[in-house]
Amino acid sequence: MASFIEDRDLVMSILARFKELMEDESTKQKYDQRMDPNKADPTKLIAIVTGITDECAVMALSDHGVDPEKLTGRLTSLVMKHYGNDKEVLELMSFMAQKGARSWIGNLKVGDTRPDVDLVAIETKEKISLSDLHINKERPLVIVSGSIS
Repeated sequence: MASFIEDRDLVMSILARFKELMEDESTKQKYDQRMDPNKADPTKLIAIVTGITDECAVMALSDHGVDPEKLTGRLTSLVMKHYGNDKEVLELMSFMAQKGARSWIGNLKVGDTRPDVDLVAIETKEKISLSDLHINKERPLVIVSGSIS
């Protein structure tokens, strides 16, 4: 068990640094380089996001003198296990749900015109544009997506 987790002030400081690193321009550039939907292997996108997130978590822990090698599991999971009912901790962590892999998606809002992007079939690697899937132009195209962390 990571002993730092019992020190709420330390956890809050680590999370603040984690947030700062996740929102840093260099992290956004990593997303841009690694997550380009026209270049990245679609079967590895979740691993790419997880890798970038983990890099930021390791840096945040190290910056606070916590050895990331002694951590069992992911930082966010450990924090949620211990502070899942702490509103201040949850508020500090809410940036993850708000930001996610936003860098190549941009800042779309409800009602915005969607960009036309190429989708890649996982098995065949065949590309098809999103606009080609929108068959009935009189009806809206609804896109449902999700993630597992």
